[in-house]
Order: sequence, then C-alpha cells, then structure tokens
Amino acid sequence: MPRTLPFAGALVLLALASTHSARAEEIDAVATAAPSPSLSVRPSAYLGLLGGPGNGWSVLGFETMVLVDNLRLGGFAEAGSQVFGGNVATFGGIVGIGSRPDAGALDFFLGIEGGTHHYSKLGDDLFSSTVVGGSATLPFAGARATATYYFGKSRRFGLGLTAFARADLSTREVATTTTGGFFENRTESHLERAGFQNVGVALRFAIAL
Repeated sequence: MPRTLPFAGALVLLALASTHSARAEEIDAVATAAPSPSLSVRPSAYLGLLGGPGNGWSVLGFETMVLVDNLRLGGFAEAGSQVFGGNVATFGGIVGIGSRPDAGALDFFLGIEGGTHHYSKLGDDLFSSTVVGGSATLPFAGARATATYYFGKSRRFGLGLTAFARADLSTREVATTTTGGFFENRTESHLERAGFQNVGVALRFAIAL
C-alpha cells in the first residue's frame, strides 16, 4: 500500500503536466492562426472639376490615407479656382471603409468627409485688375468614392478616379470691390453669396507605402 501512493501521485502529476502542455500548444496554435491587422499608408494626388448651381471649380488636391484592414482614416488639402472668378482652399478629414490593403490590384473606397472651405476673391471676373474682399470661411460636409488600380508585381503605383459630393453647411453674403474693365478702369462694389453645393470627379494618382 505505501508503494502504491507514490506511484498514483506520479500518474496524477504526469496527467496534469500533459493537460497543461496540450493547453499551451492549443493557445499557441490559435495565436499563430489569428491574422495580424493589414496596414498601409497611401498618399495620393488628384486633379478634377467640381460644379453645382451657380458655381464651378477646377481642383488640385493631395490626400493621405491610413488603412487598417477595411477601415480608413485620412486628411486632404485642395486648391480650387473658378475660370474667371474666385479661389477656394479646402482642408478636411475623411473616414470610411474600403478594400483591405492586401486584397489585390483593384482598390475601392467609400467614405464621408468634412472640413472648411476658405473662399477668396468671390466676384472676380475676366477684366478685374484688383479685387478687395469677397472672402469667407465656411464648414462643409460631403462624401467621396474612389476606385484605384495598382500596377505591377509590387502594386506600388495606382491610377484611378474619385467622385465627390459636397455642401457648405451655411451661406454668407460678402462684400466685393473690383477695379478694372475692358475699355476703362471702373471700381464697383457688390455683394456675393458664399456657400455652395457641388459634385465632381477627379483623376487620381496614388502610391502604396
């Protein structure tokens, strides 16, 4: 009987050790199988046109997006100009969902954006030599969708399209004084409305880092 107790105790200890080892291997296997987050940073530049009731802009923009799996966060800056009119500087942020960074050569994104429009020289025209006033800063909200194709084995450089829809969240009457004219210089003062709704499309060039 005294010899049986140590032998039984040894069997119990061996069984516990085996159970612990199997459990540790199971945890290691689960940790190994769990995919790590897919990360990427993608700067891009785009050139396009935005237009709406009573307004139209050519736009040059720069955007940087951080991709974490399907989630995307980023910011952008734009410079816009009317053909014979005012200017606008735009700064904003973007959040949305899109293709995973490792999904393949074709990348899609759909998100919302918001920021501020900084208008200047509203009311300028073809024959104005100087413009005073015509400035306003307004918040805006909108949405954008992109489709980009990344080339080559490394899929580092991409070419695609961006579609926009935006609306200023308020309007403002601003005073503008212009000097100029086709035959003679004249100084005129008038009110211009700042605050627009527009849609547009742009050609985009992107890099995957």
